[in-house]
Amino acid sequence: MRNKVIAILLLAAAPLMAADKPATQPHDPPHRGPGDHRPDRDFSKLQGNFTPEEYDKAAKFFQQTSPIRTADLQQKKLWDSPAMKHLIVNRWRNLEWLNKEDHELYQNKLQQMTEEDRAFGIVNTMPKGEPKDEVRTELKDHIRELVDLSIAERKIKIEKIKQTLQAEQKRLDVETERLQKDQENRDQTVATFLEKTLTDRNLDWLRGISGPRRPGGHEWPSTAPAPTSAIGAP
Repeated sequence: MRNKVIAILLLAAAPLMAADKPATQPHDPPHRGPGDHRPDRDFSKLQGNFTPEEYDKAAKFFQQTSPIRTADLQQKKLWDSPAMKHLIVNRWRNLEWLNKEDHELYQNKLQQMTEEDRAFGIVNTMPKGEPKDEVRTELKDHIRELVDLSIAERKIKIEKIKQTLQAEQKRLDVETERLQKDQENRDQTVATFLEKTLTDRNLDWLRGISGPRRPGGHEWPSTAPAPTSAIGAP
């Protein structure tokens, strides 16, 4: 039973991107790795439908990226269980989405999966008792690589956050400048808006049909004098 639990947990261990995503996209679970003590997932409650073609692609993907864990699950007759099939497809879908969104982070995840698989192989075949020095050293090398990959993953995410902050700062600067101009031109804008509304008798903006007021994504009417030919236009 212990080996079954280890096999399932390690196959699911590849953490995904923690960047914000739309609600319709796969969510990024928190990092699972050294020091993570979250309770185990209930695999019996996995949801979602998938086609046979999707399962074949997902199964081949994990057979290639996690051959040791896959062989262990197959040996223990767990590979073809409904819960495992859902898990495999869900993980594969998330990774496919990540590959399209952030290829660099995707490559990092693949490397983590490789190191996890190798570490699992060492632990799973380790005899009882105190491990030999060479076994301990080999396992330590894989764990060190996993920690380094996790650090690299965090750096990638931080860089993405920095880029987002820079873009948002530019947007903030633009909106702040617009706000300042709106405040400076407040009275003129009110007068112009009033005159245009009375002259054109166009109430669509008041009904919310067209030209809604800020904030709503549309500009106020220009405060510049309207051309003579436009006065009284339908």
